[in-house]
Amino acid sequence: MSETRSDEELFEQADELIRQLELVSVTFDRAAGEIRNRSAPDIPSGQDVPTHVTLMLAHRFDEEGLTFKHDAKVAIGGSDEDADDAAAIVEASIVVQFRAESPLVPDHERALALGQTHSHRVMYPYLRELVQSMLARLGVSGATLGLFKAVG
Repeated sequence: MSETRSDEELFEQADELIRQLELVSVTFDRAAGEIRNRSAPDIPSGQDVPTHVTLMLAHRFDEEGLTFKHDAKVAIGGSDEDADDAAAIVEASIVVQFRAESPLVPDHERALALGQTHSHRVMYPYLRELVQSMLARLGVSGATLGLFKAVG
C-alpha cells in the first residue's frame, strides 16, 4: 500500500495528469425527473430555491485513457437538511471521457482528485442545463441549479 498523500499533493498530481489528457466526450447515460409537489418550486424569479446536490463519482482506466461517471441527484425545494422532502428530483448519470496519447499508469487516488476537480468542472454545466430543461419540461418555473463553486 502506498503512503498517504496530502490533498494538496494529490491535486497537484491531478493537474499533472490532466495535461496528459484530451477531453473526448460528455454524454448522458441516464436522466430522469420527478415532481413531488408541483406548487412548491414555482416561485417568482429572483428568489432562491433551496437545492441539494449529491454526486457519486466513479472512474475507469482503459487502453484509450480515463473515463469518469458522475451520478447526480438534485433535490429542489424542501429543507437543506432533508432532501427527502424535496418538491422535485432530477437524477442523471453523466459520463466524461478523456483520451491519453500514451498508456496511463492507473493511480486511483490521483484519478479521484482529477475527477473531483477537472471532471466535475467539465460535467457541471451539462448537469445544470439538464436540471433547467427537465424542470421546464415538467412544468416547473423559477427553480434553477446555481453556478459551480470550486472548492479549495
